[in-house]
Amino acid sequence: MQYHATTKAVSEKSPWLLILILVACSVRLTPEIIAYPIPIGYDVINYYIPVLTNFENHWSIVSTQFPLYVLILHFVSSITTLAPKILVPAAGILIYVLFSVSVYYLGRRLFKLDNSSSFFLSLFVIFQSSLLRTTWDLQKDMLALTAMFFAISLGLTSKDISRGIFFLVLGLCIVSVLSDRMYGLLFVATLIVYTIIKRTKKEIILSAVTSIIFSIAVAQGSVQIQSNVHIFSGAASNSYYNQIDLIFLFLVTSGILIPFGIIGFVNVRESILKIPLLLSFIGSFLWFIHPTFFAIIPDRWMIIFSIFLSVFSGYGIVILLWKRSAFGIKCKIFRMIVALVPFVIIGMLFAVSNSDRPISLFAPFHYYIGQFGPITMQANSISISASKSIISAISWVNQNTPQGSSIVIDKHWRGWTELELKNRSFFYYEDTTNLIARHQNYYILMSSSSSSFPNSGSAKVQLLHKEDGFLIYETLFNK
Repeated sequence: MQYHATTKAVSEKSPWLLILILVACSVRLTPEIIAYPIPIGYDVINYYIPVLTNFENHWSIVSTQFPLYVLILHFVSSITTLAPKILVPAAGILIYVLFSVSVYYLGRRLFKLDNSSSFFLSLFVIFQSSLLRTTWDLQKDMLALTAMFFAISLGLTSKDISRGIFFLVLGLCIVSVLSDRMYGLLFVATLIVYTIIKRTKKEIILSAVTSIIFSIAVAQGSVQIQSNVHIFSGAASNSYYNQIDLIFLFLVTSGILIPFGIIGFVNVRESILKIPLLLSFIGSFLWFIHPTFFAIIPDRWMIIFSIFLSVFSGYGIVILLWKRSAFGIKCKIFRMIVALVPFVIIGMLFAVSNSDRPISLFAPFHYYIGQFGPITMQANSISISASKSIISAISWVNQNTPQGSSIVIDKHWRGWTELELKNRSFFYYEDTTNLIARHQNYYILMSSSSSSFPNSGSAKVQLLHKEDGFLIYETLFNK
C-alpha cells in the first residue's frame, strides 16, 4: 500500500514538474534567442566568457573571487569543448530551470502546498523582475540561491532525514556558500540563527561545517574583499549611491510584493526562510544608520530581499486563492492564471523588450535606478545594437592599426575588447596618464554619445573612423 501511495504521489507530481521545467526553459531561452548571436548579461560578456576563453591568464585573480562556479564551467568546457559563448548562456538557462524546481519543492515541503499551488508559486517567483535581473548576469548568485533553496527544502524542513540526504544537504550548503560571497554570508548567518532557534544536532553540524568552509574561502579572498570595501566605502561622497535612488529601487523591486508578502510571512510557521528575508532587509537599509554602510552594496541586498519576498508573496497569493470567493471565480486553476497574468506580462516585457525602446517595470524609473541594473535583459555592458557596432569597430581597429598598438577604451567594454581585439593591448580612459607620460602613441575607441573626452595631454588627436555609434581617434605625440 505504501509503494502504491508513493507511486501515485510521484505520478501526480511529474506532469507539474515537467510543465514547470518546459516553461522555465522557454522563459529564460527567449531573451537569448532574441539577442542571438550577441550574449546578454554584463558579467557574461565582461567576466564569464573572457575568463573561460583565457582561463590561465585570469586564474590568479579569479582564484580569490569564490571561483567554484567558474571552475565548474571550465571543467565542462574542457570535457565538452563547447565554446564559452555557447556554454555560459546555456549554463544560465540550466540554473534558472533548476531554481524553478527548487522553488517548487519549497512550496511542497516548507509551505505544505499541493502540486498545483507549488507550480503556481514557482511560476510567480521566476517571472519577477528582480529574479530575471539576477539571472541576466549574476550566474554565481543563481547557483548559490538554487543550492540554498534545495538544501532548505530537502533537509532543513524535516525533523528526521536519512544519512544520505544529510550528506546531500551538507553538499548543497557547501556549494551555496562557495558560489558567491554575499549569498554565502547570508546562508551562513541564516544557519547560525536557525541553529540557535532549533538547537538540534543536525543544524549544529550543518552550520559549523558550512561556517568553517565559508571562513576559509573568505580568508582566501581577503585582499579582493578589502579592495571592494575601499572602493565602496567612498560611495557616500560620490554619485553612485544616493538615498533617493535606493528608495526608488526598493519600491520598484518590492513595493507591489509587500502586501502579499506580509500575508505569506504571518502564515508560515517554519522560520528557516524568514531569517534570510529579514537579514537581507537589514542589509538593504543599514545605510540609514551611517553612510559607511554603503560599502555592503545595499542595491544588491535589495534585489536579494525582493527575491525572498517574492516567495512569501506567492504563498500569500495562494492563501487568498484558496478562498473560493477570490475574484468571484470558482475554478482554482483559472483563479491562479488570472492572478499570474500581470506578473507574467511584467516579467516577459523586461526579458524581451528592446533596451533602446524599453517597455519594462524599470523603464519609468531609469533616471533613479539605471546605475543598479539593466533596463531590460536585451543588453550586456551595452545594448544589443551597440554590441554589433562595437564588434565592427574593433574589427576596423584590427585591420587598420599596426600590431602591438595600444587602444584606450571604456572599462565597461573590456570583455568585448579582450575577445575581439587581436595582437593589440587595451587600456581604460582612466589609465591614459602613463601613456601620456611616456609620450606613447595610442588609439581611442569612444561612443559618439560620450559627453567627455579622455585626457590626451599635449598630443595631437585626429578622428580616423566613424562606426555606427562609435568613433576611433589616433593620438600622436611629437617625438
